[in-house]
Amino acid sequence: MVHQSQHTGRSRLFDHARRLFRVHRHWLFAKHCFALLECGESNLHVSCRWRDDAYKIDVAMCRDGDDPEIVARTSGRAIDGVEVRTAEDTGEILVRGYNVMSGYFEDDAATAQAVDGDGWLHTGDVGELDEAGNLRITDRIKDMFICGGFNAYPAEIEQVLLAFPGVQEAAVVGVPDQRLGEVGKAFVIAVPGQRIEPEALIAYAEERLANYKVPRHVELVEAFPRSSLGKVLKRELR
Repeated sequence: MVHQSQHTGRSRLFDHARRLFRVHRHWLFAKHCFALLECGESNLHVSCRWRDDAYKIDVAMCRDGDDPEIVARTSGRAIDGVEVRTAEDTGEILVRGYNVMSGYFEDDAATAQAVDGDGWLHTGDVGELDEAGNLRITDRIKDMFICGGFNAYPAEIEQVLLAFPGVQEAAVVGVPDQRLGEVGKAFVIAVPGQRIEPEALIAYAEERLANYKVPRHVELVEAFPRSSLGKVLKRELR
């Protein structure tokens, strides 16, 4: 049998990818990675093995025998010698261990901001740990917006919008609001040939999200501003 591999670098795997993993788990060699230069080649390197190939692990991984849903939905558990936790106030992922950098070259200010006095690296990513210690990455701190005193994370909102018929891509940002401080605004690219009614999309989100997470505004666009690596430049959308 020819074995194939798939590497993903997203904070989460969307439903169609999870279905693919389940259908082909007898041959798929999958790695879902959360990479940080501050921790060497990668920070969280999860592996789901159906063969005995060697693989690199730096901070956390899924173990043999883990349910495919755990592999698809989380970034695994911390390995020996490395600690992973989340900040109580923001949910930011913090990492401490042998592989965390000592600092940025000739930049003490940036180092002090990234690594605290107890040796915890502040990753800038937001996540959750389940009872077994599996980490689920949800978003970036810089993308979070505060609506009526509640933290709203665009990645969660975007995944809901992507399930709406006709939506090809979605990007959510926080925009100023006189009453709530910030509210969500969704920029949406439609599948070619499909028509999306903003009101219908908002109503769809209202049925699936807490009120503070529901975008108050929807703008249909033909393309997103992107970096040279293809990442959506949300600062330009704001």
